[in-house]
Amino acid sequence: MTETAVSEALSASLEDYLEAIFNLLADRPAVRANEVARRLRVSGPSVTVALGRLAARGLIRHAPYASVKLTAAGRARARRIARRHTMLRDFFIEELGAERAEAERCACRIEHVITPGLFDRWVRYVEARRRRRRAPRGKRKGDDA
Repeated sequence: MTETAVSEALSASLEDYLEAIFNLLADRPAVRANEVARRLRVSGPSVTVALGRLAARGLIRHAPYASVKLTAAGRARARRIARRHTMLRDFFIEELGAERAEAERCACRIEHVITPGLFDRWVRYVEARRRRRRAPRGKRKGDDA
C-alpha cells in the first residue's frame, strides 16, 4: 500500500466507519461487520461497501465473513478522528453548556470539516484558556498588601 493511498482524504461517512471500528475495538480484539452496522445504524450492504473502501486504502484488514481489524495506519487515523470528536464534544458540554446529544451531533459534523491546522490551533487556544483559569491569581499592579 502506498503512502499516498493511506493519506488520501476520506469522506465523512468513511471517517465515521473508521471511528466506529476504533471505538468498538477499545474493548475487544476484533469486530464483525454486523457490530459496525448496529453502531452506525446502517445496513449490512452499506458496511460491506465501506469496509471494502477502507481496506483498499490500507486502513483495515477484512475479508468477507471475517472480523475487521485496523492496520497501524488505520489505527493512527482513527485515533485522530476520535480525538477531534471527543475534544469538540467535551468543549461543547463543558465550556458552552450544551446537552450531550446536541454536543455529539455537532461534534460529529464539525470533526469532518475542520482542517488539521485549525483544529491544532483551536486545541492550543482551549488548553491555554484552561491553564489560565486554573492558574492561581497573582497580585495585580497597584494592589496594597
